[in-house]
Amino acid sequence: MRIVKSYKLIILITISILIFSVSVLMAQTSSKMMLEAYQAELKLYQNKVADTQQKILALKSENEELKQEIEKVDAENKQVWQEIYELVESDEAGVRAFMQELEALEKQIDQLIKVPAEQKESLRKELNHQVATAHKNKIGAMNNIHEKLGKLEKRMLLINLKAR
Repeated sequence: MRIVKSYKLIILITISILIFSVSVLMAQTSSKMMLEAYQAELKLYQNKVADTQQKILALKSENEELKQEIEKVDAENKQVWQEIYELVESDEAGVRAFMQELEALEKQIDQLIKVPAEQKESLRKELNHQVATAHKNKIGAMNNIHEKLGKLEKRMLLINLKAR
């Protein structure tokens, strides 16, 4: 009976060792499978990072090309404006000053309604003269200024017609 108990103990120990070995083997297999899955996923993300980095480099290159193109267009734009200023025999500051003069003239025309009747005729003649003088200035040929001058001339024409 002791032998049977010994065999039982040996069998029990053997079974325990087998179960433990199988568990370790399964854990190693599971761990290996987890490692392989992790490595596959890592490779996938590494590829995505590499693709994104390539796209970033391409976009940076495209951005630089666009910056150069913008600089070129800006230079051409400055050159065109310089030619326009030469045609009207002025510069940017001169054009701004002329525009301010037109705005002041426009305000004077607006105020003509409020002027007493005895001063209205002389002021009307003076404003007609100022509009005619402004129209002779070459700066007046510039599109936006030409439009403003045209509006001022129309307003003075209406005022002149009402004065008759």
